[in-house]
Amino acid sequence: MLTLVFLAAIRFMNTKFGRYSSATSLAVMSAWLYAIDGSQGNNKRLFTQRLYALNQAAEHSAFSKVNETRLVANLPTGLLNLRNTCYMNSILQSLFCVKGYSDSVRNGTWNFKADSVGWELKKLFESMHTASTQEMKMAISPRQLAIKLQIDISQQEDAEELMLKILNEVDDSCVPAAKGKKKSASSQALQKIKPSAAFEMELEQTIRCLKFDHASSTKTLTNFDLSVDIKGHPDVYKAIEAHFVPEQLVGDNRYRCAQHGLQDAEKSYTISKFPRVLAVHLKRFSFDPATYSMKKIIDPMDIPVELNLRAFATQTPVDKTAGIYSLSAIVVHEGSLDVGHYYAFAKIPLSVYEKGAARAAGVYSSDRYVWVKLNDQSVSMVTEEEVLQVARGLRRARTTNTVFQRLMDNDTSTNAYLLFYSQLD
Repeated sequence: MLTLVFLAAIRFMNTKFGRYSSATSLAVMSAWLYAIDGSQGNNKRLFTQRLYALNQAAEHSAFSKVNETRLVANLPTGLLNLRNTCYMNSILQSLFCVKGYSDSVRNGTWNFKADSVGWELKKLFESMHTASTQEMKMAISPRQLAIKLQIDISQQEDAEELMLKILNEVDDSCVPAAKGKKKSASSQALQKIKPSAAFEMELEQTIRCLKFDHASSTKTLTNFDLSVDIKGHPDVYKAIEAHFVPEQLVGDNRYRCAQHGLQDAEKSYTISKFPRVLAVHLKRFSFDPATYSMKKIIDPMDIPVELNLRAFATQTPVDKTAGIYSLSAIVVHEGSLDVGHYYAFAKIPLSVYEKGAARAAGVYSSDRYVWVKLNDQSVSMVTEEEVLQVARGLRRARTTNTVFQRLMDNDTSTNAYLLFYSQLD
C-alpha cells in the first residue's frame, strides 16, 4: 500500500513540476528506499545499489521533451540537469548549435588528450549530434564532462565564466594529430587553428596623451567575448557603442607617459579582428553602491536580430561581411541574483521539407531557420517573436503582497544574459 502511495506521489510531482521530474522522482524514491532498506542495518548495501540504479535510470532513460519531433528532423536533443547545472547545460547547448564551434570540436584538425575536457566535450557533442538525427530523442547526461570541468553540482555558478573556462580548457586539451605524410602549407596552417578561434576577437587598445597629442601606448588584446555594461541603454547596439566611447584618464586616474610623466590621456578601443562568432555578455549582475551589494539589472533591452559593428573597426575591413552578424543563440537568466535558472534559445537551419512543416506548425521564422527553446532536457520550437520578447525582458507578476514576497520580487525577471551572433556568409 505504501509503495502505491509513493508511486502516486512521484506521478503527481512529475506532472506538477515537469522541469524537475527526474530530480523529484529520485528524491522521493531515495526516501522510500531508505525507509525500506535503511532501517534494516544489515541491508544498507542493497539500499546503495538500488539508489545507484535509480540514478542511472534517471540519467540514461529520460526522453527529451521535444514538441513536434516529426516536423524537424535535426532538432537538438536535451541535456539532463544533474542538480544545479542548468547554467552549464545552457552554455553547452548554445555552443553545440552555434555555427562553427561544434564542427571544430567534432571534426577539427586537432586531437584531444585522453580523458581531458576536450575529449569529453567531443564525446558529448558526438552523442548530441547522433541524437539530433533520431526521431525519438533521448536526453543526454553531461556528467562526465561536468566531472572533468570540476563542476560542483550542488551550487549554481555564472554561465559566462563557465563558457570562457570551457573555451580555454578545450584549447588546452588539444594535441597535434598523429604524424603521417608531409602536410601541405595550408594543412599546416589549419593545424594551428584551435576550436576557440571561432570566438577569437582582437581589440586594439590605444592610450593617447591629450597635452602632447601622440599615442603613448598601443597594444593588442585577445578576447573570446565582448562584455558590456547595460544600465541605461535601450538596446544592445547602444550598449556596445558606449563600450567603445574613449575613456578619459584624468585626475587621480592620469596616465604615466614615458616621455612626460603623469598626463591627462584618453584610452580607446577598436576592433582589429572580427570573430566568426561574436559572443556578447550583458552585465546583468553589478555592484550597487547605494546598498553595498550585488543586484540584478532588470531593465528591458531590445535585442537586434542583425548587428553591424564595422563602425568600430581599427581599419575598414576588406571583407564586406566582416563585422556584420546575425543572431544565432541566446542564454537567458530567469530569476534574481540569489535564485535563478538558465536556459537557451538557438536558431536551427531547415531543410526544404522542414520549411513547410514548420510553417504549418506556426513556428516558421524565415526561409532558412526555426528557433528552438533548450531548457535542460525539454526542447521545443518557438517563434522568433517569442524569443525576442523573452530576451528583451519579462517581469514576474507578484502573486502575494507579503514583505518577503516584495523583497524576492524586487529584482526578479527573465532576460537575455549572453548573446551569440554568427558572421554573415
